[in-house]
Amino acid sequence: MSTASANEFEGFLRELRPLLHRLHSMGSLLHGGDNIPESWRSLLAGLDQGGEQTIPQLARLRSVSRQQIQVEVRALEKAGLVETRPNPAHRTSHLLALTKEGRGRLSALREKEETALGRLGLLFEPGEIGRVAKGLHQIRTALDKVQAGLTSPQSCGREKN
Repeated sequence: MSTASANEFEGFLRELRPLLHRLHSMGSLLHGGDNIPESWRSLLAGLDQGGEQTIPQLARLRSVSRQQIQVEVRALEKAGLVETRPNPAHRTSHLLALTKEGRGRLSALREKEETALGRLGLLFEPGEIGRVAKGLHQIRTALDKVQAGLTSPQSCGREKN
């Protein structure tokens, strides 16, 4: 990586960290009384967008442990927001799906967010946020490739058997 790229990435991270904190704060302000932690909202949205998924699939998408997702899923099940269904592809790894209550709660959360994001959108030119989202997607994809390289047996000095 050249010095310019390292400096650009450092500038990117200087902006990204406070942005993440502000988004978290905004979510707390919007949803503070809803008793839905951000981690639950993220899982509900992931199931809504991606359909039925297993705990290992959800964990891989978030780069977290299955155990961490399992804790959240148990709480979501207890709250009646998700349910397990048989997985025809795997006997022990059940599929998770939103319940009717889960869809309703997610819809209510999204309505609040759309109002706030609509106001925020007035501050940007058309297409600006889309370009930023595309750039973030490219960075995430590149990070996935780098992370895969860092965790491969070859990168650790070991050969695959």
